[in-house]
Amino acid sequence: MKIRKTHVIIITAVATSALLMAGLSAKYVYQNSESQDQKKVAVNDAHKTDPKEKAKQPKQDIKKTDKPKPKTKPKPKPAPPAVKPKPRPPKPHKPSPKPTPKPKPKPKPKPKPKPDPPSKYDVGPPVAGEMLELVNAERSKRGIGPMYIHPKLQYTAQWKANDMITYGYFAHVKPGETEANGLLKIREQNIGCGWIAENLLSTSPQYHTSRQAIKLWMGSPSHRSSILDSKYNRTGFGVNGNKVVQHFCQL
Repeated sequence: MKIRKTHVIIITAVATSALLMAGLSAKYVYQNSESQDQKKVAVNDAHKTDPKEKAKQPKQDIKKTDKPKPKTKPKPKPAPPAVKPKPRPPKPHKPSPKPTPKPKPKPKPKPKPKPDPPSKYDVGPPVAGEMLELVNAERSKRGIGPMYIHPKLQYTAQWKANDMITYGYFAHVKPGETEANGLLKIREQNIGCGWIAENLLSTSPQYHTSRQAIKLWMGSPSHRSSILDSKYNRTGFGVNGNKVVQHFCQL
């Protein structure tokens, strides 16, 4: 039997109202076909129950469900205290390499001063001219005039030195004689001396120099007196080996 569209809508509305009152959910599908088939109504998810049967069904206890308690948010855990980063030890400061000092040139050692060459008076053997200079220096210190070399006195003084070496003695008087042969030799020369005198010296090797000869004579009072006697103005010297002779003459 064909049902008009308006009737289907009314029936659908009544059925929907009944289902809602029974607490059932229903889904209605309306299909409108362009063909001449009847409009079919499908009811899903609900049984066709008579309202009387519905009344016979025991009422279901509908427990009131407690409202879900709001979930308590967990208290946020306190954040761990911030750990201060350990200060990094400062990097060791590498001192800049010092420039290696250039070695200072070693000062050249100063040459040691050479000792003064020995004086001619200190180099042996004694020499007549050197001894005359030393004798006159001693006389000059005391304000006494110089003496001069006399050739004949040079001869007699050298003769006496040779005689002592030849005969092996050291004395004014030759062994076996009674007078000083050196003074006799001066008289033989006829020089014309008013006063005459003679100094003798026998030296050791370390004293065999002009300076040491005069020094030894100046250390002896009798020999010293002849050297510093102002009446003598002529002299002569003789040397042989370690024997030294000085003759004096007053002209």
